[in-house]
Amino acid sequence: MISSCVSIGTGWEPTSGIILVIYFTLLLIHGVLNVYAIKIVNIFNTVSVWWHIFGTIIIIITVVSTTKTRQPASFVFTHYANYTGWENAGYTFLLGLLMSQFTMTGYDASAHMTEETKKAEIGGPVGIVMSIVVSFVVGWAFLIGITFCIQDYDGVIGSKTGVALAQIFLDSAGNTGAILLLIIIIGAQFFCGMASVTANSRMVYAFSRDNALPYSNLWHQTSGESGIPRNAIYLCIVLSGILGLPSLGSSTAFTAVTSIATIGLSISYGIPIFFRITTSRNTFEQGPFNLGRASLVIGWVACIWITFITYSSYYQVVALLPRKI
Repeated sequence: MISSCVSIGTGWEPTSGIILVIYFTLLLIHGVLNVYAIKIVNIFNTVSVWWHIFGTIIIIITVVSTTKTRQPASFVFTHYANYTGWENAGYTFLLGLLMSQFTMTGYDASAHMTEETKKAEIGGPVGIVMSIVVSFVVGWAFLIGITFCIQDYDGVIGSKTGVALAQIFLDSAGNTGAILLLIIIIGAQFFCGMASVTANSRMVYAFSRDNALPYSNLWHQTSGESGIPRNAIYLCIVLSGILGLPSLGSSTAFTAVTSIATIGLSISYGIPIFFRITTSRNTFEQGPFNLGRASLVIGWVACIWITFITYSSYYQVVALLPRKI
């Protein structure tokens, strides 16, 4: 998004190497903030909520109001397009499903931060549920509004900006409008990346505290009055940087890496749910915030869905993506 924003303003075409440098720079900034400015991170987390909500509203209103010709509802809700290079319509559908599934991760960050949350037994699960509710409403409105405003579908897919969404903004709101709208998204992504580093480091800290990671003694050390797990943050930054390296060789290889991450996250959610509704069904002690009798039904639905999405993701990554690479 940053490179696309610069591209619109200057005509410069970024390379994969430049994009990787931008990625490393953002990782470094996120690491520094989490290690040395935790109070600022706390403020940013609060700002992030309202930035996402109002930023999305501003984007929808701007794009819809500045678009000269809007697509019909038939295009938005029924049009099928396959630009993947694969002829199998079922595989193409699953590929799109995987990308949407990737966005439905990360709400467990509330669980990773419970040790630093007031009234965590209520605040943690409420945070998870509300993140889904708000994301559903705001995200759904965003997708519909943006899709109605696509001007040139082929032009969007082959955009020189490198990002389809940037081209939609450009076609609707012009250069200046597109840059301003991209800045809103860049800010939202910056906040998400920062929060991801925070949650990830706390998860590493928790695992290493229980001696569940190699060199656990190193990663669960804390420093300062606030008890920040600096070493865990450093580890997260370095590993995240390494995971970005495949993008230099192949965008498809990088897609495979992120797809594997989606598979791992889905399975990690499914395992405790499965044991909750099977072996621990009669012994599980519910907290003050629970789903009551509906928990078993919802649990089985979740397990079935996770099994389906895991199998389809595995099929794409292991069986098909290597051929394209």
